[in-house]
Amino acid sequence: GCNSDAFITGTINTNGGVGEIRYEWRMNLDKDVEKGTLRTTAGTTSYDVDLTWRLQGKRTTKATATLRVTSPGPARSAKTTFTYKC
Repeated sequence: GCNSDAFITGTINTNGGVGEIRYEWRMNLDKDVEKGTLRTTAGTTSYDVDLTWRLQGKRTTKATATLRVTSPGPARSAKTTFTYKC
């Protein structure tokens, strides 16, 4: 619908070690970048990271959110695409 939020969850898988993961969400329609840091704990191998994306305006377009892990390297990414229709 018009002027609504998209709730997106990405999953980051690890080897179960302790450390810090830096990641960012990139949104193609408004060029915003939301950066985050995830502190991992021993034995946990899967972490969910959430994005709430506010979509506004009267239009029909494809929206793409990309989750990019920036560190530790090498950088990796995954994306999801959906249609925003108002």
